Amino acid sequence: MAIRLRSCLRRTRRDIFLAALVLGLLYLASTRTHGWPSVDHRRDSSAYAAIESHADTRVHQTLSAATSRSEIASTPTSLSNATTVCTHFVFRPSDPSTTKAAIDCFRARPIRVVRLFATDPQTTTLLSHKTARGFEMNLNRHRINITFPVDWHMNPFKDRSWRMWLHSLKDMIGPSLRAYEMHPENPSYLLLAKAFAMDWCGKFGHTRPTRWASLPPPWVGTAAFATREYIWYDMAVSSRAVLLMGLLHFGAHAGPEIMSEHEFAELATCQREQALFLAAQDTYFWTNHGLFADTALFLVSQSMPWIHPDGSNWTDVAAVRFAKNVGNLIDTASGVHKEHSVSYQGAMINLIALTDQLGLLNRTALGSDILVRMRQALGWMLTPDDAQPVPFVGDTSLEEFLNVAKPQHEDGLAPQSFPPVGLAIVKQLSTQSHLFMTAWFYSCTHKHADELSFVLTEFGRQLIVDPGKFAHVNTDPNRMYALSPQAHNGVTVDKSPYTACREFGKPYGSAIRLATTHDGFTIFAGDNPLLATHQRVHHTRILVYKPSKLLVVIDHLEPNDTETMHSYTRRFHYAENVALVKDANTSKSYNAYFGPKGDGADPELAAKVEDWSRTANQTRLSLVKARVKPALQGWIYPLLRKRVPAYVSEQTTPARGSIILVTAMKIARPAGLDRSPDPLPSAKLLKPVTWQRNIIGTPFYNIELQLDGIPFRMKVKP
Repeated sequence: MAIRLRSCLRRTRRDIFLAALVLGLLYLASTRTHGWPSVDHRRDSSAYAAIESHADTRVHQTLSAATSRSEIASTPTSLSNATTVCTHFVFRPSDPSTTKAAIDCFRARPIRVVRLFATDPQTTTLLSHKTARGFEMNLNRHRINITFPVDWHMNPFKDRSWRMWLHSLKDMIGPSLRAYEMHPENPSYLLLAKAFAMDWCGKFGHTRPTRWASLPPPWVGTAAFATREYIWYDMAVSSRAVLLMGLLHFGAHAGPEIMSEHEFAELATCQREQALFLAAQDTYFWTNHGLFADTALFLVSQSMPWIHPDGSNWTDVAAVRFAKNVGNLIDTASGVHKEHSVSYQGAMINLIALTDQLGLLNRTALGSDILVRMRQALGWMLTPDDAQPVPFVGDTSLEEFLNVAKPQHEDGLAPQSFPPVGLAIVKQLSTQSHLFMTAWFYSCTHKHADELSFVLTEFGRQLIVDPGKFAHVNTDPNRMYALSPQAHNGVTVDKSPYTACREFGKPYGSAIRLATTHDGFTIFAGDNPLLATHQRVHHTRILVYKPSKLLVVIDHLEPNDTETMHSYTRRFHYAENVALVKDANTSKSYNAYFGPKGDGADPELAAKVEDWSRTANQTRLSLVKARVKPALQGWIYPLLRKRVPAYVSEQTTPARGSIILVTAMKIARPAGLDRSPDPLPSAKLLKPVTWQRNIIGTPFYNIELQLDGIPFRMKVKP
């Protein structure tokens, strides 16, 4: 049966509410008369109700604004006081009495949203906005047109993350749950969420794989179809389980006019499949995905123990796995999350804070102190850039920090628990200076080829940056570039083609060898195990840093084959508002300027970069921005899927045998600060950097330099 409803709503709140309610009742009547659409995925779209409306747009705008505010600002509240134990029965779809008992259990619990993943703040619409041609929604930051039945196999952006979030239902159900929580007097907000859930469950609820290695044959494609299409991707399942739990809960409160007992039973049956997937060991991953799965399973076990005979036991399953997985993924001494990204440090803080509020963390031996250490670690990672404090280290983007509380900055050298994890960090808050160096490899999860790369902030403005992640589209040239060593602030040997992480070899953990201070300088040192493994070149990097004054980067490269000519390229990538200009007097140096979008008028000197190497005359200097061919270069990705032009300097030096390359960055004081007529410090090497081995074979480096007329001598043993 097809219903066409054309209405012209008056611009009063009462009329808008009544129209939406009437529409919801009509829609419910249509589904009750003929039943919800068959689970046969091949059912033609003409069998679905086509509802057209010219409803006042203020309904949509009001709901969108309210959802936006609450999604960004809200924090999940502890459920410990709201838990109603319902373990006296087990849900069976064929037994209506168990459906009624489940509804009663949910009705005894207060209305409250538990958010596992943030939803798009503009993804809310009423069912009345569904037309015969479909309607627009934001799904994972993309605007698309949705029609019923939903094409769950769509992939308009060729983006695996987008497909996963499509099947997660977070932007289809989440905003409606939040809207109903805020406006329980208007249960029609749940109708669209129910429509999406019933559509997905009718098509895929019975297709749960029991093992990744033996997926059940689906109706189209190969045996791996369900995984490839992200229908049963673990993160999508975690999201769906929490959202279906919320929808069942709110549907029970809203009453049979919004969700009938039959519909409740269908969705509860689908929810049981999600829970069984989460509880299974063969579909569990020991990454951050597993932590989300454990949190979702814990929530289901606490709120729906009746969903399965083992439902009440899943609390212990989740707690045991969660504790073990956290111990693998998070260095408990430093609080650093070992998945190579600042974004995921923030994401794990949010998740562990949620588990603390839900009571899951208390069921482990970890204790809430781990949250304190994780927040302190994030404080060290974030830059003192007032406008934008997020460094794009690893798979990081700005959108992913919308819901991360900013911790307090620390001053000085980061704790000595950081180098064993693969990080070396120092801050000087008096000049808003920050140096952050990485050399870590624990798995291929969010791993970039960023060995010995670093980011630098001076006087509260980011100067040297990493690229960010672009998106999880591994075949996209932008993603391949963002992962590559050419996109980071390190050294490449010869052409160094893009290599997928799975070819990196055995994870080495940390390659930071030293993080200390000496005579007012901070000294970091580390190795690059990937160069040694894949190109047979041993690379040691030393950073000698005087905050707000000078950064000296020393790269010692020692190939196994001393007869072959190699080409070594040092790269510094700059923030998008920085312009680079070659020094008119020498080919060995260039200047960096702050200016509007990097190329504006009235530039302000930020730094002068000089080559202090013995081989400086043999080095070719290139300043690149927004290059597309022959290979991408001079781009950063501060936002997902958004490519932004930014300067990079490339210093290429040919050499045989062992070579020491020295790059010096003299940091300029901003015009607004008291300073001498020359904003740059006076600095130079007193002697070339040399190295030798001590009596037991350990290498050390002799560094003698002069800064503002004062000589400094250092013997650095990495």
